[in-house]
Amino acid sequence: MGRKKVYEDGAARLAAYREKKSRVEITVSKDMHQTLEKIATANDVSVQTLCRSVLKFGLTNHDWLTRGILHREAS
Repeated sequence: MGRKKVYEDGAARLAAYREKKSRVEITVSKDMHQTLEKIATANDVSVQTLCRSVLKFGLTNHDWLTRGILHREAS
């Protein structure tokens, strides 16, 4: 007697995952991307994992709503 199925199939499991998560896409300079790759490689993680960690750190350590944006892109 095995464990009860949570999802009917892989498609249902993927749909449930996507329901809980959101994607954010950003564009960065080539220099910034190279820096991210260097840091990710040094820590044996993907650039995506590094970016999630950096975002979590930034959201935890700065009150963005009251202290505002630190850097704005040039128009």
